[in-house]
Amino acid sequence: MAFPIAAIIQQAAGTTASVVSQYLAGKQKQAYYKALKENYNTNAEINDIQTARQAAYINESAASQTHQLRAEGEGTAASAKAAMVASGMDLSSGSAQAVLSSSERALKEDEDLLRYQAEVQAFENNKQGALESASLRSQAKTAQIMAHAAKQGRLGAWGTLLTGAAQIGGTFFDSIQEEKKRQEELKAKYGYFK
Repeated sequence: MAFPIAAIIQQAAGTTASVVSQYLAGKQKQAYYKALKENYNTNAEINDIQTARQAAYINESAASQTHQLRAEGEGTAASAKAAMVASGMDLSSGSAQAVLSSSERALKEDEDLLRYQAEVQAFENNKQGALESASLRSQAKTAQIMAHAAKQGRLGAWGTLLTGAAQIGGTFFDSIQEEKKRQEELKAKYGYFK
């Protein structure tokens, strides 16, 4: 039997090279996308921590400013009381009480304004941080999908191997059939196998 061994070996080598190349490329892509996913998730966690720290700083700064404002207001109120007493004004009088309560109200309004501004700033900070983290997590999810697709590509290498094996088997089977046909022709023509 004369089989086209060279053709079968060449076909097998080509299929094997294709499978190995496809498998390695898929494996490399999968590793890349997995690393990318981890990077995005890590950056999202870092962003969450930084956002929380910034919000805490905003609130602490507002508390410090409110405390300083309160101390200055109490100092101003004490100076006003001292000035009223020095001028001979009775602190229990209506006009003295009106001035002191007016100063207390203004101080309270300033404190409330500081707290409100801090809340707005912290809210905006948290909103922006949440959007950035969500974007990073979305990119991580996309990378995860791409890693899965790369894995499917690696599985496709096995399909290529099976297809190549079927083609090689077909070539081998065709060679056997051709050889049988040739032998039958020789037998019919010469009455024996050559």
